[in-house]
Amino acid sequence: MTTPSIDHSFLSPSGHISKQARATYIKRLSIELFGQDGLQSTKPTQPSERETLLRNAAMWRDLASRGMSIRKFIKQAEAAEAKASTIY
Repeated sequence: MTTPSIDHSFLSPSGHISKQARATYIKRLSIELFGQDGLQSTKPTQPSERETLLRNAAMWRDLASRGMSIRKFIKQAEAAEAKASTIY
């Protein structure tokens, strides 16, 4: 048997809840769901400048292959690839 998603034990007969009771309930529920330390998040890693340049170059080449400002995007892609090749 599963427990109900809402704990009615803290509600008054009229259905209202005091601020203190609500805070206590939310704290108890968060500990139950996420543990004593809470939900731990990891920070995403940022791509290196070289990866960013190569990704942009691939995007510009794709746009050029679809017919959008062909010379301009190929020129930008070549410049980005040249700069990325100097970064190691």
